[in-house]
Amino acid sequence: MKKTLLAIGIFFAIFFIVVFIALIVDISNDDNQSANISVKGDVTEDKESSISWEDKIKEIALLDLGPNDKFNEVSLFAKDYSPTKKEIANFEEYILAQYKEGKYLKDLSNHEYMLGNIFKSQVVDEYYEPGDNDSIKSFAFDFWQNSKYVYRGVDKIDSEATLANERQMDKAISKMNN
Repeated sequence: MKKTLLAIGIFFAIFFIVVFIALIVDISNDDNQSANISVKGDVTEDKESSISWEDKIKEIALLDLGPNDKFNEVSLFAKDYSPTKKEIANFEEYILAQYKEGKYLKDLSNHEYMLGNIFKSQVVDEYYEPGDNDSIKSFAFDFWQNSKYVYRGVDKIDSEATLANERQMDKAISKMNN
């Protein structure tokens, strides 16, 4: 009887040791899988950061989303975007030209165009600190506001809010020209 109990005890001891080792190995594998996920996540982020802003805007424009959701995607992208000084100069020139030529709210169904305008104006606005180049910062903000609200259907092209922002943009342009 003692030998049987001893054999059962040894069996259970070996069983628990094997289970314990299996759990340690399993936990170790989970850590490795987490590490792999992190590495894959980093690779994805690197891939996304290497995509041009133009391609990112095209990608968002093609998503099966409404204007509100597309705007949100572009806005998040713009917040994280680090422009070069040359891009800022190009974006400023572009949004000024679009406004002066009366084009910036003319093609609301062209998602890529509207989202590009929203992106460029938000990047310009967020590039400058308050007090730095206030005229272009103010212009970019009002351009962004009108583009955002009209594109999303919150305001109309001829609404009082849109026209008030345009008067502000005209003032900012006037200050830039002085």
